[in-house]
Amino acid sequence: MQPTILYIGRCSRVVQCSKALHLIPESELCTVCRKRVYPMECLIADKHNFHKSCFRCEHCSGKLSLGNYASLHGRMYCKPHFKQLFKSKGNYDEGFGQTPHKDLWINSVLIQSLISFFSVKR
Repeated sequence: MQPTILYIGRCSRVVQCSKALHLIPESELCTVCRKRVYPMECLIADKHNFHKSCFRCEHCSGKLSLGNYASLHGRMYCKPHFKQLFKSKGNYDEGFGQTPHKDLWINSVLIQSLISFFSVKR
């Protein structure tokens, strides 16, 4: 058997390899477990691939189906928990652990005001 040259960064070394290295395209990987997902076991939600067993609610880990989920910020939720998390804070940001848009906007306005104030020549 011919030795295979394995390249890692700028280094290379000769190794004996009995199996060919197959790179799996990103489009064939499960978003959750990062393992290959074959067409017969694949669910596609929000342009992401999932194994049926990996398609679960971020909050309760309950099994999801294409008819009973909602997503926000790339995370999947069962509809009851999606509604519950929204109602807990009254907006989609705080209920889901994100910084509220109003705070981001206020910080942005404050920073712009300070930049304007200090850039004026006196």
